[in-house]
Amino acid sequence: MVLLLLSLSALSFSTFTRDLSIVGYSPDDLTSMDKLIELFESWRAKHDKIYESIEEKLLRFEVFKDNLKHIDETNKRVSNYWLGLNEFADLSHEEFKNKYLGLKPDFLGTCEDKKEESEMVTINGYRDVPKNDELSLLKALADQPISVAIEASGRDFQF
Repeated sequence: MVLLLLSLSALSFSTFTRDLSIVGYSPDDLTSMDKLIELFESWRAKHDKIYESIEEKLLRFEVFKDNLKHIDETNKRVSNYWLGLNEFADLSHEEFKNKYLGLKPDFLGTCEDKKEESEMVTINGYRDVPKNDELSLLKALADQPISVAIEASGRDFQF
């Protein structure tokens, strides 16, 4: 009985975490144009999307369909993460990258190079840590401060 309750609890938590700001979809939504339009309209309402013209709305619908296809194919293929229809589902990947990724020169700060030089810490070396090796990362952290970079320009990071 306890095992059943724990299983149900885990299942409901898993379902909850998948739907935080995401409009869900089912395989049935992909079976007809009418269902795709209904899903698009539901998604638009959830994210308060308003377009200036019917042409823009049609363009956004085409992008939405392409993104939904990518999301569905990825979810069928990959089991350790899940993609969904978030607020960016009407942006092409190029539009998303141009708007949200990359260096924004207007937001650069100052390095305070005029400050008096004072040595706070000495970093006397570095090492690359193998991918997906948390133990190596912990060992590196024990020796020196660490710097981490995540390459997040892949399409899956959009959803």
